[in-house]
Amino acid sequence: MFKTKEKNKNTITLFYKYRIYPAPEVEQKLVKTMETEAKVYNSLLDYITEKKKQGTKITQLDTQKLLKNMKEKHKVYSKALQMINNIL
Repeated sequence: MFKTKEKNKNTITLFYKYRIYPAPEVEQKLVKTMETEAKVYNSLLDYITEKKKQGTKITQLDTQKLLKNMKEKHKVYSKALQMINNIL
């Protein structure tokens, strides 16, 4: 599939969709990883909304520091947690 970006119409982004059929053990590990990432995302989102209600401005660096103290961080790769932080 081809997709053009709105900002620069001269750029073409190429992407593919792959279907995978993992073994049951790998599938369980993927599900656990996604559940952990969802918990981290939700807890970061709760933290940000709570601080916004208090009138405190939260930066990406603040949430990055918060990631270091989370107990879930040892269950998934740090790069995945950083990507979650970048989404927020």
